[in-house]
Amino acid sequence: MTPQLPVQDNPPSGDSSLPTLTIAGYAFYALLLLAYAGLGLLPWIAALAYALLGATVNLAVLNWMLYAPSQDARSRFPASLYLLLNAGLQLLFFALLPGLGALFILPLIGLMPVTALHARRLQTALSLVLMAALTWAAILLSQGQLQMPMRNWQERSLAWIALLAVLTFSAALVVVIEGFNRALIKENLRLGKAYKALRRFALRDDLTGLANRRIFLEHLNDQMRRHPGRALSIGLMDLDRFKAVNDRLGHVVGDQLLIAVGQRLRSVLREGDLLARFGGDEFVVLLPGYSTEQHLSFIAKRLVGCIDEPFLIQGNNLQIGLSLGLVMQQADAPVDAETLVRRADMAMYAAKKNGRQQYRIFDQQMEDAMQERHRKLQWVQSALQDNRLELQYQPILSLDAAPGSVAHAQAQINEVEALLRLRDTAGLHRAASFESVLDDDSLSVAVGRFVLASAMRQIDAWFGAGKRLRVSVNISPRHFLDPQFLSDLRSVLEQHPQCPANLLALEL
Repeated sequence: MTPQLPVQDNPPSGDSSLPTLTIAGYAFYALLLLAYAGLGLLPWIAALAYALLGATVNLAVLNWMLYAPSQDARSRFPASLYLLLNAGLQLLFFALLPGLGALFILPLIGLMPVTALHARRLQTALSLVLMAALTWAAILLSQGQLQMPMRNWQERSLAWIALLAVLTFSAALVVVIEGFNRALIKENLRLGKAYKALRRFALRDDLTGLANRRIFLEHLNDQMRRHPGRALSIGLMDLDRFKAVNDRLGHVVGDQLLIAVGQRLRSVLREGDLLARFGGDEFVVLLPGYSTEQHLSFIAKRLVGCIDEPFLIQGNNLQIGLSLGLVMQQADAPVDAETLVRRADMAMYAAKKNGRQQYRIFDQQMEDAMQERHRKLQWVQSALQDNRLELQYQPILSLDAAPGSVAHAQAQINEVEALLRLRDTAGLHRAASFESVLDDDSLSVAVGRFVLASAMRQIDAWFGAGKRLRVSVNISPRHFLDPQFLSDLRSVLEQHPQCPANLLALEL
């Protein structure tokens, strides 16, 4: 299964709790200012304004975190904005109330831990410089007065409470930020593990542990790009009789067989060879340094031979084979990776066509044969679409003679054989010129249906004219084994209910 990474839509709790904690600090500090107002040292309205402005500033920060226009802005705490607004507020009151100036400078100490949140060294330095500049501006505005009333025990007690409140607030900020950092480290570790899992999934086949198709093609392209003149070959392998094992014993045994095959193939390769599972029961190997057919034949025999020995899977003695197609990159006529894989595929199917459980090395004749086959496929497909296929009927003579009077036998025509023909601008072509592609996946069923329908129409026409002629038609093995064949045959017969079904003979 593909590893899933959870998406985090909300900011981390450590970030969002900072404005909340700061609002609580403003509320406590406002109570302290009210005590100073009770002593007549500042107006009552100043204490209320301090609490109200502090709550407004930090609610604005919290609102930005929740409703910022971009996801990235919402996921990061705006430390610079937080410091600018809160430090600016403290220095504003310092400038307005110079008689209690030290009381508003103290909170700047409590805000210091925030300068390191989400910040690099340069950002931290800039934040400190900004706070120092604001402090200097506030001192200039207040004519340089930095005072703290300490005339009696009440004023001294309030001063100590203010200092302890600021230190407590600063410690609380440190705890919150440290908790957030721990959560961030934990999240980074989780993301690192997930990345490694995703990388393993992207680069490895999850069943066999071998390289997968994607990384094989990437590595092949990379090798061809970085070392264009270096000798390089690839081999494409397909397991013989694997489908029978899978169908008979199930996918669990089939999967274990694929794992065992991968291990066996790996055991006969060199350290620098790259073996990959291409998909299904196909494997592919990249063989750098193989420059001659003798070298390829040596490794090919080892690969084919290592699969000859039976596999023991869950008590089942399984005998399969390997068809291998090999191709070398020609230094004088290099091709791209896609062409190289396609040629290896041609060679592999040539090995299968030759009897399986063997190897073939690509040569130009294979490509020429493939091109010719493709041309014939298109030729027949075009004729089928344009209604240029037709049937001709060859009479089959039979002798009708009484016993002992062969000399007086008479030839009769009771049966004909349907022969497929293709007509184009060059004339009429016999089936021999295109029969090699009639059993192709893309043609066999369509051509078979055409033959059945055309033959039954002719049988119907002859039967209506009073002629009972039996028509033999050739059916390709692929169409005959198709699950829809009986349905196709029944449909054709039902279209001509007046014709006896035994007038249609099928030949394989």
